Amino acid sequence: MHRAGWFGRGAGGAALTALLLTTALPAAVQHNSTPAAPEKKSDSKPAAKKDPPSAAPLCQSKDVTVELPRDFLQLLVLNNSFIARINSVGVITFQNFFPQAIQEFAVVAEYEDAAGKLIYPGVFAASATQTTTPTWFATYLPSQYEIAQWKQPIAPRATFTLGATSGITTAACPAQMNVTLIHLEFADGKEMNYSTPGWQLPAQPEQIPGDLEFVSAGEALPQQFVVKVHVPAPLGPIIPPPQVELVEGRNGPLFERIRDQMQEWRFWFAMRNGMSVEGDETFLIRVHSPKEHAGPQMFWVAPDEVPQPMGIIDLVPRAVAGTWTVYYGGFDLTGNAVPQMQ
Repeated sequence: MHRAGWFGRGAGGAALTALLLTTALPAAVQHNSTPAAPEKKSDSKPAAKKDPPSAAPLCQSKDVTVELPRDFLQLLVLNNSFIARINSVGVITFQNFFPQAIQEFAVVAEYEDAAGKLIYPGVFAASATQTTTPTWFATYLPSQYEIAQWKQPIAPRATFTLGATSGITTAACPAQMNVTLIHLEFADGKEMNYSTPGWQLPAQPEQIPGDLEFVSAGEALPQQFVVKVHVPAPLGPIIPPPQVELVEGRNGPLFERIRDQMQEWRFWFAMRNGMSVEGDETFLIRVHSPKEHAGPQMFWVAPDEVPQPMGIIDLVPRAVAGTWTVYYGGFDLTGNAVPQMQ
């Protein structure tokens, strides 16, 4: 395996630019093996919201070690960076030392800490195919990962930079990335593919039908909950609803109303070896009070609020009483797909 430094996840440069301009964003994820959940506290009173620590990132690092298969040594990693706030953002620059121009490119890699423990798997991809959906992507990668669009193939010795965002945030900085799937297609149609047995991608929110609707006494807010969402694998044409379990927070009518509507949300399935499988995702849900002042500080997250990789869901009251806009990783998801598709 080749070691070099890089970062990234499937998203276009425009999405990255927008995210860097609003870096009050965190995100996180579980995979097929669910990280240890916080102790269940069904009736505990949520801690008072702390003042934001001057918008400091949860995690920031550069030149993370990456392991690439030996056959891909001609793909040189020049530099990378990673930052996590209420979303995770990565940038990676490669140089093409293959003798052919690169038409398509995709990588699935596991973000790992210094001890080699998996944080979460991520993906980024690009294609110079302009008119049709690239066949390889449609077959092997889920559609929630955006394919960055190149205007032309990457010529030999040319460099290319990809930005990437994730709906998952983490306070644990990656120290290395282990590539579990890589795809290269050259301009002449030839392909190079590599995958490890069991390569995986997590379940993620796909779409939220609309604003949440529930009435809560003002003195009961703000509140927050940690929940685990289990996304069952499809049963042929039948798609079972997600299962929402309270892990931490005050159980009662407020949570029950939120839980019932979350069961109507659509989630992308987890994947393993290119197949849809059951998967779990952990979310921190923060219900904001109308008394809170709108602005970037509303989305800040303190490190002690993110004990494991998780997605951050903020419910923000609208002018119409009893309706709540859903933000996922700092993005308004009401009626939209996940941030990777923005």
